Amino acid sequence: MRFVAAALAALFVIAATPQELSPDVIVDGFHVDPTVSATDECVEVAVQDARADGGNLFVVVLAVEPAGGATRFSADLLDEVGHDATVFVVAPATVDYADSQGHWSVEELDAALAASKRVASDNDVVRTFVNTLIDGDRLCSSSSTAGKSGWASVAMLAVIGGGVIYLAWRSILGGRREPSEDHSA
Repeated sequence: MRFVAAALAALFVIAATPQELSPDVIVDGFHVDPTVSATDECVEVAVQDARADGGNLFVVVLAVEPAGGATRFSADLLDEVGHDATVFVVAPATVDYADSQGHWSVEELDAALAASKRVASDNDVVRTFVNTLIDGDRLCSSSSTAGKSGWASVAMLAVIGGGVIYLAWRSILGGRREPSEDHSA
């Protein structure tokens, strides 16, 4: 019953809007939803590195795919920011940027976007995007050195899946057993 309740609750999670996030993003330079694999520390340092390079980068990592995906969300957030900037959005199914500042060329931004799509965790996506833009090589402490930190998630899913299969198999076999007879009389 708990699993059904959790699944129903997940269906009713509503994505934040650019209008809701913009005040905090303008002040902090980033926003990280609480349930994603990215950390505030990693994203904040990535934003600081991009800004030290001269760019005005804002980063948002979302737990729920927004309507229109990262493309629409980044464009709408860029409008909310209201000044020359680059907005990079990482969502569960999409990753994209919007740019109005021109500090980095479209080719540089597209190359950074393409590189960020080849790594696993949200931290790695953000860090790879920024590293590609600034020609850096910094890593987040909670990400893997090879950009494969998603393997831990795969292993966890395999263990959970194996446990479910085992319990189902045990339940099926338990239903087939005949009751034992009592011969002690």
